Amino acid sequence: MVRAAAIAVALTVFATVLAFSASARPTASKIVDRTVVCSITPGGVRELDVEARSGTRDFSDPSKWRFLPHIGFRDPRTSAARLTSASMSAGRPYIQRDPGGSSNTFLLGAACRTANAGVSLSSARLSGGAASPVGDEYDCVVPAKVFVRVRAVFRAPTSLRRGRTPSGGTYYYAREDIREAAIAISTVLGKPIALATAHESGRARLFVGDTCGPSG
Repeated sequence: MVRAAAIAVALTVFATVLAFSASARPTASKIVDRTVVCSITPGGVRELDVEARSGTRDFSDPSKWRFLPHIGFRDPRTSAARLTSASMSAGRPYIQRDPGGSSNTFLLGAACRTANAGVSLSSARLSGGAASPVGDEYDCVVPAKVFVRVRAVFRAPTSLRRGRTPSGGTYYYAREDIREAAIAISTVLGKPIALATAHESGRARLFVGDTCGPSG
């Protein structure tokens, strides 16, 4: 089952924010597509947690969502002030705000910086498929640095806004619903590590490489 509490503590962030400096002026757009390079916290084996959960309809009214399709990743060893993570949910939260991530996007990550790199959103060389409604989570062994690409298509043009966490970290968010979202992670040499996607239809998918295994 997805560790929703841990992801919620991560402020449901997605790493696109890392491509924006404090002085950058927000620009309204329906698409946010950024790639960053992140330094993974040392301490034994370096790992990233990746997750995906398909949406769940409300039992009393199937036309509405109880839980939105959701995707995310995080470096479990980073502090709250320097958290490296990304989290997005697609669709409209008709019944309740999803505790594992809302349709708004939140962005954080002091250990990452903008990268001019091509990270594919293809699942080639990865294995996986549709995520379960209770969520799938994997631990992936990764090198000291990885590329992360985050892409979101919003229902309407929106701008990223900057906020501060209680611990002093910086996060960015957008107040608009997401139609579709994707997070792709690879080594700096181009080997794919993981791909997670979510769509407002309720579908979420998770694909992982050979260095990933189910979370215990």
